Amino acid sequence: MNRKAGLIILLWFTTLLTGCTTTFAGSVFVVRFGDIVFYVAIAFMFAVLIALVSRQEKRRHTFWLWLFLNLLLTPLPGFIYLLIKITKKNPPSV
Repeated sequence: MNRKAGLIILLWFTTLLTGCTTTFAGSVFVVRFGDIVFYVAIAFMFAVLIALVSRQEKRRHTFWLWLFLNLLLTPLPGFIYLLIKITKKNPPSV
């Protein structure tokens, strides 16, 4: 699978897993136990993916840093950083 197909699948999967509940009065924010588990699972998934695309010497440090940041803020910064790491062009090695 080439890089663009993997990126498209990642974007589609993330879009599929997120949703918005709306009514005629506006957005409804309901937090259930399943939502909290889902939030932690997405944060964990992004932390693992970021650790896998980082250098091998810093994988454990990167994993814990991004897991903490994803849980503290939202998984969105982790997703943005993952997109930057995936789409960054590497300079040709000589």
